[in-house]
Amino acid sequence: MTRPPAPGGFPAAPRAAGLPRTPLLDTHDTPVLPLTRLAAELGVPALHIKREDTNARVFSGCKARSLEFTLGAAVAESADTVLTASTIGSNHLAATALYARTLGLRVRALVLPQPHTPMVERNLRLTLAAGADLVPVEYGTSVRPAGPAVTAELRALRAYGARPFVLAFGGADPRSALAHAYAGLELAEQARRQELPLPLRVHLPAASMLTAAGIAAGLKLAGLPFRVVAVDVMGDGAVAAPGLLARARHTVRTLREAMGQPGETVHEHEVAVRDGWSGTAYGEPLPGAAEEAARLRELEGIDLDEWYTAPAFLHFRRDASARPLSGSRLFWHSGSNRRQLPDTAPGGDPEPPLPGHLAAHLR
Repeated sequence: MTRPPAPGGFPAAPRAAGLPRTPLLDTHDTPVLPLTRLAAELGVPALHIKREDTNARVFSGCKARSLEFTLGAAVAESADTVLTASTIGSNHLAATALYARTLGLRVRALVLPQPHTPMVERNLRLTLAAGADLVPVEYGTSVRPAGPAVTAELRALRAYGARPFVLAFGGADPRSALAHAYAGLELAEQARRQELPLPLRVHLPAASMLTAAGIAAGLKLAGLPFRVVAVDVMGDGAVAAPGLLARARHTVRTLREAMGQPGETVHEHEVAVRDGWSGTAYGEPLPGAAEEAARLRELEGIDLDEWYTAPAFLHFRRDASARPLSGSRLFWHSGSNRRQLPDTAPGGDPEPPLPGHLAAHLR
């Protein structure tokens, strides 16, 4: 059984790249835990889970980790407003609004419609409670940073004297991959401490590919044999293996150049994309995902959301059952554990109606 080497001094790499960072997480060393009961039920060797959903109380998961670098850049540029875009009830929007508020930054966002699910409404209410200013736009509107809608908002904000920082749709900023290179390095160190057998096979939900690319880059920098499997939960054709590979290679190159340390890049066999694990529309649960979430809660006491992490975990379970492989299988739980609005508790006062112009965007 092959054991992972220590990752050495690589955690200094983002600092060497001159990247500003603002601390947001309660912990970066999120636990890697065995899924003992699930493995026994499936009759397979040990399975593990990386609990990124426990990295912060404000709003946890991959979005929080990325925002340490993207909001860090906003603060470094003396911005007072974050201008972004998203679907109306996304994790990105809720996390950005909540963390920007802690840093004294305003948030203005162009928001596209989204199917009305409990998680979508929860995220929207969190976003509004954090004081974000939302501008509904219709399907088909370009919300690219250089597009006319974002450009018009930038002009308006500057006319009012604001100092805006533009954060791309869904938080898809290359700095997010660099943030997750740190996470990959942390996983490598945990694998070394816990003596997980190699190669390490990591499964996670995928949207922009930046989280998966960063993890792959970190594991490559650490010198581990690995394979990162990004499970497409978007269903829009945007997630593709060449895109994942290109972003992972770019991240490794950026950090190696910053450190002046040559070495190998990420190879094709070290990353993979699995398509077909999304609902019928963005934000709608995949059939079977709710049952998968309920089963994991029953077996291991771990919560998944029905449309983002549960479909990827469903693939993880089926892959583990169908493909006996050597090494370690690990699910990267990149969702949020945030369930309630600020200062509320179960059984409290009824929530107020959503503003009509925003409620109409929940379809």
